[in-house]
Amino acid sequence: MHYNLLFNGCSYTNGSELQGKENDFEYLRLHRFSHVISEKMNKTYENIALGGNSNERIVRTTIEWFESGNTCDLAIIQFTLMSRYEFISRHAAHPVNFAPGANIPLMWETEGKIDNKKDYNDAKDAYENYYKYVYNDNLGLYNFYKNLFILEQYLEKNNIPYYFIKLAGDRAWLDSPQKNVYWRNCCKHTYSSIPAINGTILDLEDKSNFTIDYSKDGYPALNGKHPSELGHQKIADYIIKHYAYPVQR
Repeated sequence: MHYNLLFNGCSYTNGSELQGKENDFEYLRLHRFSHVISEKMNKTYENIALGGNSNERIVRTTIEWFESGNTCDLAIIQFTLMSRYEFISRHAAHPVNFAPGANIPLMWETEGKIDNKKDYNDAKDAYENYYKYVYNDNLGLYNFYKNLFILEQYLEKNNIPYYFIKLAGDRAWLDSPQKNVYWRNCCKHTYSSIPAINGTILDLEDKSNFTIDYSKDGYPALNGKHPSELGHQKIADYIIKHYAYPVQR
């Protein structure tokens, strides 16, 4: 299937919370920034973003989308928090997204129901130990650049134009030039150069992107810190403004 635009990312691109208390997911679909962009520009699109996505899963599902025979004119990909991770159980090839403070069952929404107790327990134990003994900010940055490299290489190898954004929230000092991150040397982009979005459409750490605090002008984040309908409009306006300058192959 061919679409003009492909969108992938986490809950911010998915449009989480826009459904409101009534769980009106059609309202969500029509008011998230992917639909706003496509409607304003008269483009077809598909949005495959899911809440809780890790960068590993965003990269994997983007590549799987193309490998299944789909095509697009431009891929708009939103990277998420570095602390998230995709785990594969030793008992079943069932990807689970890890995120600090989250609940394993709630993240188990990729390939079906939880029907394997060993699989679930394996993921639960791995989750508890990963954040207790393994994860740190430097590892998160390393994994971010590894995923960035993989996706850049795939898209460029296949001559697919793309535009990257990221979720604000990770500390800017992580991307200091003094930090020796091997994968960064292989990438066309840097973490700091990718525009950021958050609930109030303000990146507090990168003043070159989204420098206006729209929360004072009627663009507050929703209760779960996701962009409101007006926030999604602002994100859409920003992307449309830069739409003419994607990375071209």
